[in-house]
Amino acid sequence: MAAPLQDWRTQKRPFAAIASMPIFWLVLFFVVPMAVVWLYSFGENAGPADIVISGTLENYKRATEWLYVSIFLKSLAVSALVTLICLIVGFPVAMAITFAPPNWRPWLLLGIMLPFWTNLLIRTYALMTLMGTNGYANKALGALWGGASWLKTLVGMQPLDAWTPAQLLYNNFAVVLGLVYVHLPFMVLPLYAALDRLDKSLIEASLDLGASQISTLNRIIMPLAGPGIAAGVMITLGPLIVLMIFSFNDSKRNVVWKGFTFKYYEKALGNDSLVEALTNSLTIAFFATLFSLVLGALAAVMLWRFRFPLKGVVEGSISLPIIVPEICLGVAYLIFFARIDWPTGMAWPLNLSAITIAHITFCFPFVAMVVRSRLASFNKEEEEAAKDLGATEWQTFRDILLPHMKPGLIAGALLAFTLSLDDFVITFFTSGPETITFPVKVYSMVRFSVTPEVNAASTVLIVLTVVLTAIALKMQGVKAIAEVH
Repeated sequence: MAAPLQDWRTQKRPFAAIASMPIFWLVLFFVVPMAVVWLYSFGENAGPADIVISGTLENYKRATEWLYVSIFLKSLAVSALVTLICLIVGFPVAMAITFAPPNWRPWLLLGIMLPFWTNLLIRTYALMTLMGTNGYANKALGALWGGASWLKTLVGMQPLDAWTPAQLLYNNFAVVLGLVYVHLPFMVLPLYAALDRLDKSLIEASLDLGASQISTLNRIIMPLAGPGIAAGVMITLGPLIVLMIFSFNDSKRNVVWKGFTFKYYEKALGNDSLVEALTNSLTIAFFATLFSLVLGALAAVMLWRFRFPLKGVVEGSISLPIIVPEICLGVAYLIFFARIDWPTGMAWPLNLSAITIAHITFCFPFVAMVVRSRLASFNKEEEEAAKDLGATEWQTFRDILLPHMKPGLIAGALLAFTLSLDDFVITFFTSGPETITFPVKVYSMVRFSVTPEVNAASTVLIVLTVVLTAIALKMQGVKAIAEVH
């Protein structure tokens, strides 16, 4: 049974110390920018860049026109379809990980989580490379088509017409596939966390009917989970593997292999603007992670420990940056920083401050969510025992509560670092003309030409992600991190 929450009035000083920072940050850098956007929704254009708040409802009338309603309904339909496909593919994967041998389980979890910690733009670009008109998906389909044509001629039938590459990109199919590719880890990890807590005696009951463990595994679990494992691995890791392989291709065309070379790594590392963009992204991610850990941990402890007025409102407000679409946050920050005349042209790294503030605001709620889920398993009697033995509030927090929070803090740090390093939309709206980040730079490179130099730069970031992930796993262990996700 969970221990009762503490009334904030009996712990005013600890409550103020814990709650003041996350609430202040949330109000200043989330509530205020969103309120500015809300006020502007009642405005009218008064010039090329000026809006006058007149109280008009005309913008809301336009928002209810069929053009916008139909787009919204289509988005809901796509979201429902993507969720269903992720569930169909993700459940067998999660079940297979749950019943896998203990020494296999960490590696299966790592395979699922690695794409989750890889830049979204790079993953999308990798999928585009694989699914393009001249990509390997079309090459495989062409080979199957040619084989079927040969079989028809072998039995005396007319051969098939010449293969025409399928249009696998820039359509609804590509949108659904891309969203499944991106969101599948989000489905697998919570399913695994739920299945891992199942009573294994349910499986043992079936074994009592005469089937051996190996027989049950081979005839029941693996046939159900095998296709899901294959699909999950192909969807999550396949495009990344192709991208990394072709970063060594001695050809400007990604679909034609001409030989092994390191020259595109030399070009990528010798590209000053690319190195500067990567440095900026790593700097932003570092500071965003550091501040998000502090704010997120404080917010988690505040919501877990205290009972206070308007707690539901505060809790909902902390969750809003997770729910609000990135495009809305990007527009809000663009207007907010423009209205307060945020200084530009500052020296490095102060010129990254607007981007960093925006990243902290949408990252720290994720940290709070992860850390709070970890705190839910804490036994508050340990705190009481420590205090009874003479420990101060700080000593109790440092020696009792903080070690219990450690897996959540590591997982939250990984999540915040990845979200910051990964972000394109919010960064695009908050960056100035002289501040460019790695995702924005890669996007500009992909727009003008798709070369192995982009593959090389992406592979460098993937390797960096793997190294950071390995450090985190060494510190805590993959299963503990996955469970708090």
